[in-house]
Amino acid sequence: MKNSRLPIAAALASFAVLATSTVALAANAVVIQDSYVYKSRSTSSQKVNLVEEDDEVNVTKCQGSYCFLKIPGPDGWIKKNRLAPLDDEGDAHPDVPFSFGLTFGPGGPSVSIGIGDAPVVPSGPSGGPRACFFQHAGYGGASFCIAAGDSLSNFTSAGFNDVVSSIRLYGGAGVQVCEHAGFGGACQSWNSNKSDLGPLGWNDIISSADVF
Repeated sequence: MKNSRLPIAAALASFAVLATSTVALAANAVVIQDSYVYKSRSTSSQKVNLVEEDDEVNVTKCQGSYCFLKIPGPDGWIKKNRLAPLDDEGDAHPDVPFSFGLTFGPGGPSVSIGIGDAPVVPSGPSGGPRACFFQHAGYGGASFCIAAGDSLSNFTSAGFNDVVSSIRLYGGAGVQVCEHAGFGGACQSWNSNKSDLGPLGWNDIISSADVF
């Protein structure tokens, strides 16, 4: 019985070393717009720092739609969609969604950064009265559409929770957007295109919508 504990102890020791080594791992990214850095993974938490467009930052982990930055001054969390990946030559790719993960190989753990196609999301109807939601201002980036008379109670299912920056309406459609899933929180209705939700206070906070 005593000897049977040795493999377990060795495995636990290896896991401890691995866990310790992952703490030091980081990846470089570039900030694509001026953004606050928050104490926790919520824009309602305390603002502890500020990063500016084109700043290069170190990302140590990502959870959900937020990433943790190691930067001069207080470290903290920023929305993932405010970051763009850097390739091996240090060039930024602002049109590519930033992703962060760990890979494990013979040399131990290492960081992998996503540089590739945008995530696939339901495109929805391509004709008729509809509302289309875009990742970036000016109707840029990935998008999906909802037909008039339909609704989506949780944008997470489309991979678009808290990332919409512009909305285009077709065929006389109107839209009501809400801050939280299930049409909760603050809501706002529009009957015209919105090319930039930032000045309206609705950038990157929409979680559900009803199209009429």
